[in-house]
Amino acid sequence: MSEQQCSREKLTARSWQTTSKKLELCVVQDVLPQEIVDYADYVLPATYFLERKEMSTVKWALNGSIYLSDPQIEPPKGCEARHDVWILLEILRRAFPERAERVGYKECKTAEEFNKYFDAFTQRGFDQFLDNCDKAKPGWKAQIQEDIATKGWSTITKKVYGIYPYKKPFGTPSGKLEIYSFKLFSDPGFLKSFTPFPVYKPSPAYTAPKLNSNEFVLVSGKNCNSCSGLNMFTEPTRYLGDRTVWMNIDDAARLGIKDQEIVEIEGLDTKVKATAPVTVTRKVIPGSVFAFGFSGGIRTKNLINPEYQFVKEGINTHWYATGYAEPMFGNVANNSSVRINKVRG
Repeated sequence: MSEQQCSREKLTARSWQTTSKKLELCVVQDVLPQEIVDYADYVLPATYFLERKEMSTVKWALNGSIYLSDPQIEPPKGCEARHDVWILLEILRRAFPERAERVGYKECKTAEEFNKYFDAFTQRGFDQFLDNCDKAKPGWKAQIQEDIATKGWSTITKKVYGIYPYKKPFGTPSGKLEIYSFKLFSDPGFLKSFTPFPVYKPSPAYTAPKLNSNEFVLVSGKNCNSCSGLNMFTEPTRYLGDRTVWMNIDDAARLGIKDQEIVEIEGLDTKVKATAPVTVTRKVIPGSVFAFGFSGGIRTKNLINPEYQFVKEGINTHWYATGYAEPMFGNVANNSSVRINKVRG
């Protein structure tokens, strides 16, 4: 058996569930009872962004913007939720106290103490950022402050097109888009594992499904309404969330599956089985099925509230992922392969 085949055998026998069970110690830090909480030895409840002061970039936006927000609510009574940074700094203080002191942290016993420390720390960083902006462009500091005060955010950089490769070359040896990687070719170490010219090879992240069968590539995705670990646990998600598995109309006809019919989804690699309704549509290509991530399929034992039982409907696409990490960049594959079985009545 080749080295690649050996790696593949180890890969297909692994998933995040089995890996979590084998850990000597598993500590989870989260704001809600996600499924991984069931596998943890210790759960460290963290605060939600509305419960703390925060300065950060505006995510998933075209232009580069920042925001500065103040806490609007407090953690529920009886929940000893702590700021993520407070948790990490307390761990750091115990393990490497000299490193915690580098950022001026000694010890905070209450949320009020930590908020006073962290708010001042955040404000110092924000003030330094404003001073740097004003040095680059006089008057910019006042504009950012006005934006933050009136809108809550301020755009710092705007997306510019037509730069690469017209005015500025790519960071390749030729300065152009390279189909053949000269940089990779120049490194003998990389050549042992990678080819400088792109060639097709089956994905090592999952077993390739058989063509024109009941096996499919399972692709996951997200929407803005219901697909996150936070708004999954909200009442509107009961109605806005889609906890079905999408299948192409031609595949459904070939397998005799009707729209909204309940089917069994079995992982080719993880062997996990679950059931969900099928949405028959042309929005997915033949040979693949689609399911929203962070929308359903929650099996946590800690879900006490009866009104949120709907989050158990559907599947969690992570059940079927093998945990394969791309060797060069470390990206973890979310796609997987599954077998769709009709449920016998």
